[in-house]
Amino acid sequence: MKIQSTHHQIALLTVLITCAVFSPQTNAATTLSNGHADVFEVEYEQVGTSQPTLHLGVHTDTAHFEPADVILEVGAAALTPTSALSSGLISLLGESAYILPVDLELAASLGLLEAGVGRAGFPDSGALTFTLVAAGSTNPGNFALFTASNSIRLSTTGSTVGANSFSIVSSHIHYN
Repeated sequence: MKIQSTHHQIALLTVLITCAVFSPQTNAATTLSNGHADVFEVEYEQVGTSQPTLHLGVHTDTAHFEPADVILEVGAAALTPTSALSSGLISLLGESAYILPVDLELAASLGLLEAGVGRAGFPDSGALTFTLVAAGSTNPGNFALFTASNSIRLSTTGSTVGANSFSIVSSHIHYN
């Protein structure tokens, strides 16, 4: 995944996105299955006079994690028929899919992860663009990050990247 703002950019080589199936981890990982988490959060960090850096992480209300140290677990309550979605999403996801709702109250009532995207510490208000470079060769299924109006922001089919980029100007937003 590549992340860029109007003045800064960072490249991350490979991102493995999975929603329901995970390979066994050799390192101890933190599993997030409910509550709020910004699953893509970019922090602008500058210490003293050093060159600023961008850091991609997973942020919850109580902690920050490195992406490789987190398993996002999507519970059975997220299994949803896709018939009300756009034909593009139905084609990508199939007749049913594990969908985290954009509605935070609904996610909380179902005991599901409230997944967001965020930016923190940026000195300017320009757009921050997220670009998916690779989905990983062991990705076991299809993935889509989409709005309540069915606009696809990111998508993968197996290891093939479809929609690969989206931008945010706000500090925080939620998607399905």
